[in-house]
Amino acid sequence: SKATVSVLNCITHTHAASTMSSVSSDDNPFENPAQEVAADEDPFSKPAPAAQHVDPAPVADDDDDDADVAEIPTSAEPPAVTRTPSAGGIGVEDYTQKGIFLGSDSGARARVSCTVCEPRMTMPDSAMALAYWIYSVVTKTDEEGWNGGAKVSRRYSDFDWLREQIVHDFPGCIVPPLPEKTAKGHIEKVMLSNVELLSYRQRALTKFIQCAFAHHKVQTTPHLKAFCTLDDAAWEAHKSATKKENAEKDGGAIAGATASVKEGFFKMFKKKEETAVDQEALKGLQEKAQYAKEMEETMLLAHDRLKRHIDDQVATGKSMAELSGFLNSAGDLESNADDVLAQDMKNSGTYTSNLGRLYQDHAKKETIFVLEPLSFYIQTFIGIQAEAKRLQNLLTKAAVANDDKKSAEAAHEKASGEKKTKAKVSMLLATDVHEKTSKKCEDALALFAQEWENFHTNKVRDLRHVQKVFIELQVVHSSQQERLEHPPIQPAVFGSDE
Repeated sequence: SKATVSVLNCITHTHAASTMSSVSSDDNPFENPAQEVAADEDPFSKPAPAAQHVDPAPVADDDDDDADVAEIPTSAEPPAVTRTPSAGGIGVEDYTQKGIFLGSDSGARARVSCTVCEPRMTMPDSAMALAYWIYSVVTKTDEEGWNGGAKVSRRYSDFDWLREQIVHDFPGCIVPPLPEKTAKGHIEKVMLSNVELLSYRQRALTKFIQCAFAHHKVQTTPHLKAFCTLDDAAWEAHKSATKKENAEKDGGAIAGATASVKEGFFKMFKKKEETAVDQEALKGLQEKAQYAKEMEETMLLAHDRLKRHIDDQVATGKSMAELSGFLNSAGDLESNADDVLAQDMKNSGTYTSNLGRLYQDHAKKETIFVLEPLSFYIQTFIGIQAEAKRLQNLLTKAAVANDDKKSAEAAHEKASGEKKTKAKVSMLLATDVHEKTSKKCEDALALFAQEWENFHTNKVRDLRHVQKVFIELQVVHSSQQERLEHPPIQPAVFGSDE
């Protein structure tokens, strides 16, 4: 259909822009896939993925209760695919079935898997507050000290706190994204008017935790273990203690910078334009941020167009279900007059019902295997822009600290007597702040460069895979429509009028 071609063009354009703007022609994985994707990992050599995503506990029963409807051909389910997780960075692989290996040693390693499930709405104590949802986080692992795993309850705000803490503790890290949150979505969840939104939220939150465990650095943070194991009271105490620790740590750094110069902390803001920042590093960050912004906008267009395409299929499926009901009712009314016509109408109702279910099933698969990966990368590109901005600010702070150090050294050289002793203390403080800030900046930039390479490798593989899955789903859907023929209907509806 025109909608299908349009969506595919958007996805292809997205991937082409991604490849051309982030790698040179010499190392373009499209020209030589073996450079970035091993032969046994090439998505073009594998079938479409099975529905291995988390099967959340339903909030409402949306199964089809019509037991009389003939079963849709089982070929609607794409065959299973095995994909090897990356060594670092993030991607849209589903780790639920195989779990994640902790650590990077080549020897025996612990395995961990995590699932977000069992959503339940909680009413707040205050009449002015809105209701919120709580999810169960189920972790299973053979890691020493975990006692086999745990099951805890967490709100979306807890996931958000964990992500913000990871961003704080690992500057330069491309942190896995959380599912987008909108006021409209909150109202729909509270009113139970969108069960699919709850299911998506569970899959996306599961993906966030899985990617966090799969990341070679993020998996080492104690906050991740605390998130997955502590009970409610202990978890709240952990967050409070972390907040206090961060305030003391960050406040100490600010106090040191303030003590190192007479102008105080606000000098950092006044000197931004006149401070000599590393222009090469700054330009690299700005280019990556601009690329991420353009990719976000392009993928958002593809996402919105595909969403409309899926919504149309859902609407068609519902219309077919309604038409099936009308045909069955007409068959019941006709049964007293003409049994043959009555049976033909009921058979047509069965066929129409199956066709409607086929559209619904196809829409659900496109949502999980194509739309949600696009959402994942849209949110990731937003996160990359935010991280690039944080690193630019860190570059400015490092440059300011360097200027303060030079100013303190010059003041120490000019001072004499008791003033020289005070100037020496200020110089030592400024030197300490400069060394720590410069080291933090260098480490963050090095990590970001490594993360960028890993991210690109995963992105190329994932977007190629998404395109392949999208095309295969269209082929399967068209084939099923052709095979969806109800034998009793054919002589009366499709046959001759003898």
